Amino acid sequence: MHRLSQYMFNGLVLNPAYAGSRDAVSASVLHKQYLAGIEGGPVAQNLCVHTPTKNEKVALGLMIDNFTNPVTQFNSIMFNYAYRLWVGGSRLSLGLRGGAYYYSNNFSQLELRDETDNLFTNENGITPNFGAGLYFYNPKYYLGLSVPFFLSKPDSLGHIVHDVNNYDFLLMGGYLFSLNDNFKLKPAFIVDYSLKDIDYQVGMHLIFFRDALWLGGAYKKGKELSAMIEIQINRQLKLGYAYDHSFTDISRVTNGTHEIMLRYELKFRADVNSPFYF
Repeated sequence: MHRLSQYMFNGLVLNPAYAGSRDAVSASVLHKQYLAGIEGGPVAQNLCVHTPTKNEKVALGLMIDNFTNPVTQFNSIMFNYAYRLWVGGSRLSLGLRGGAYYYSNNFSQLELRDETDNLFTNENGITPNFGAGLYFYNPKYYLGLSVPFFLSKPDSLGHIVHDVNNYDFLLMGGYLFSLNDNFKLKPAFIVDYSLKDIDYQVGMHLIFFRDALWLGGAYKKGKELSAMIEIQINRQLKLGYAYDHSFTDISRVTNGTHEIMLRYELKFRADVNSPFYF
């Protein structure tokens, strides 16, 4: 999840407290093709919609995910709620999410040496899940902390597993340096910490021509670089593309990973230029 290159335009994926932070009805779709050039490479899709409500302290969001590879299918739907407070000129948002996901493993697609191995038993089911987060932001910077999911993937017996050792604690942040109307810098980072491992991604966007063109790059743990471009087509529509290249041995057999993002926003007020860049 945190491996999305353009997560900064779709923060609801990582943190339910992000809901409503765009001060608009914001809808985004994202498609990611992993390991292009390899037959059966994983594919992921994501749809997020979130909005503030008439009660300015409350925001709501919906997130739908799909992930498939030759063996595994994963689909989820999550409902998000955020309670927002003004802290000076900034906002502090407290978010909760709840929903369910469907999972299915089909090992018949593989050529197994031992077809009686219980580790390769076909299984499927539906399980609930929950998450929570905090998000503090203003027009200059943001900082968020979340646990996207409290429950782990069911074990081989179909049991729901709750184990703090499996929590992903996501810390995300960014800052906007505005040099003039035509040029801005926006560094950002995300750290994914668990008791088993730590992952991270650091990046920078250059913003040109009154926010019309965004050029970015990022480094991900594991020797992977991302190059990104986003175009603000009009006041409502933003289109983005990211290319990920690995500098590990797998780069010999793959053409990299491609990610396409589209975001549409409908503002409540006549001034449709959002003060928030996150």
